[in-house]
Amino acid sequence: MTRRPWLFVATATLLVVAGFASVSSSGASAPAKLGAPITVGILCTCSGPFGGNLKAAEDGYEAFVDTVNASGGINGHHIKLITEDDQATPGLATSNAQTLINDKVDAIVDLSQLDSIWAPLVQKSKIPVVGESADNAAFYTYSDFYPEEGTSNYAVYATIQSLKAAGAKNFAMFYCVEAPVCAQGVPLAQAAGTKLGVPMVYSAAISATAPNYDAQCLAAQQAGATALYIADGASVIVESAQNCVQVGYSPIFSIPGVAYSPLIAATNPLNVNLHAGFQGVPLFSTIPEVEKMNAAYNKYFPGLIANYTVSDYEQHAVTAWASGLLLQDAVKASKLTRTGKPSPAEIVKGLLALKGDTLDGMAPPLTFKANQDHYVNCGFEGNIVNGITSVGNGGKAVCGTP
Repeated sequence: MTRRPWLFVATATLLVVAGFASVSSSGASAPAKLGAPITVGILCTCSGPFGGNLKAAEDGYEAFVDTVNASGGINGHHIKLITEDDQATPGLATSNAQTLINDKVDAIVDLSQLDSIWAPLVQKSKIPVVGESADNAAFYTYSDFYPEEGTSNYAVYATIQSLKAAGAKNFAMFYCVEAPVCAQGVPLAQAAGTKLGVPMVYSAAISATAPNYDAQCLAAQQAGATALYIADGASVIVESAQNCVQVGYSPIFSIPGVAYSPLIAATNPLNVNLHAGFQGVPLFSTIPEVEKMNAAYNKYFPGLIANYTVSDYEQHAVTAWASGLLLQDAVKASKLTRTGKPSPAEIVKGLLALKGDTLDGMAPPLTFKANQDHYVNCGFEGNIVNGITSVGNGGKAVCGTP
């Protein structure tokens, strides 16, 4: 277990944090005393088979916290992080969740591939889960899970819809064997295909440790699949797509938007004709908030973006930053004062006060209702055609009924 609590405090405010107000030689007063910290627990699968896929999310959230704390926090409250790594081990995932509950954290961020195991425990505790892995079913199953982007029920639908728009008549699906969330997408994709008239004709689980994917590629080809949806991490997506082309199968490709990495945009055959539904704004968007996020990455994790071929810079970078924005907007909406005490109830009050919040363009409109599951039936379209990335619908979110 990795347990890493820290509170980022600017050197210039040390006396303030200690409870003192100082006066400069010019007579100006130092900033007011900071309020109690907002304690956020991260439950993550930061190591194990999918540890690399979530590294960008862990880094992204840390970069967001660094940025917020350096500017004085949220309403006068710094953010304190406690990270618990489940190492892809079910028993550890449960004990980590109980640890954060015992620590009385104010909110939890879900970077775990095992949230289906600990979600009932956290739901019972009434601690809100404020974003990140909204591609997991927990975000539209439990009322205390608040997604920072479209939920996976819509994202899968949007992906199949994008395949239809690209001319696909049907599709095959490869999905990872290592994490339950991958299998959760299969019935969603099948149902979407049936509804949209683009049926799934073949599906197969694939392993990151397989020597090749030739057999699955040939089976998809023999099934007559004109498109291939690969639900896995970026490195496996690249390898399996290249395997398919090597055995003579060149379909229209698609991936979950959450798996997007610059590596995919730089890799043939994926960059020739790829279409995906993104739950949040695509990583390659040029909106100001994405540029602000990238600047924070370059400041706190130098080299991460430039060295994307060997780093874990991918779409999870966007979802983590957006999760931080969701927490920030919730705290502001709760009207928590500097002298007020942060709590799960305060954050939930703020979340329920949000109406159509787009997180500065990072998300589709977000509105939450008390004691209801939070389906977000909106997302973004992302395409790569002949090496050129683009955000569909003029960069605006697309909504529908999956």
